[in-house]
Amino acid sequence: MKKMDQGRRNLVSVVLCIFFLVAFDSCAKIKRLDLLYTMKAEEALRIVRPISLEVNDLRENKQLLTERGLSDLGAFSSDIQLSVAPEGKKGFRYGLYELKDVFRIAFEERLSGYGIKVTPNSELRMVIDIEDFSVDLLKVSMVEKKWKAKIEYKASVYRGKTLLNSQNIRVDSEKLKIWKDTGMDALVSDAFSWAINSLDIKELFGKSY
Repeated sequence: MKKMDQGRRNLVSVVLCIFFLVAFDSCAKIKRLDLLYTMKAEEALRIVRPISLEVNDLRENKQLLTERGLSDLGAFSSDIQLSVAPEGKKGFRYGLYELKDVFRIAFEERLSGYGIKVTPNSELRMVIDIEDFSVDLLKVSMVEKKWKAKIEYKASVYRGKTLLNSQNIRVDSEKLKIWKDTGMDALVSDAFSWAINSLDIKELFGKSY
């Protein structure tokens, strides 16, 4: 009887061990985007007044990956691991953020490079409307696939409720898929950096200062 009870306990232990291993493996398979924003060197502007910064996520589909990407990678987190690096230097890891906060931090860093101070309340407002931020997986041939990143947003400057100026930015980028998600982070990081740095800050603000 004692031998049978011992055998049952061993069996229960094995089953529990397998359960926890499967649960841990399932969690480990949840992937997320590791995004590096690379800032370019900016020429300081003669700014006196601070501005406020507002970011709106207007995407209809809040998923980062399309259905084709999800079917290939499986579970994918909507949180983004953000790092920021000056051009040619090592990056600094900020942490996990939602997409609109990733845009907010990136633009705060870029505006800071121009010497523009961002404050919560200011008559002069910069508004970023995110219209698209998606990663798709396209079939090139029977054996080849490629990642495609699309980023689109509108940047506007207001004084009070009066629109002073606006710019539309769109970036499309592609990269051949080598193995699993390898190359996706680099593709989206390059596309995002290009999208943020492509905004002409001087032209956007114009004579608003």
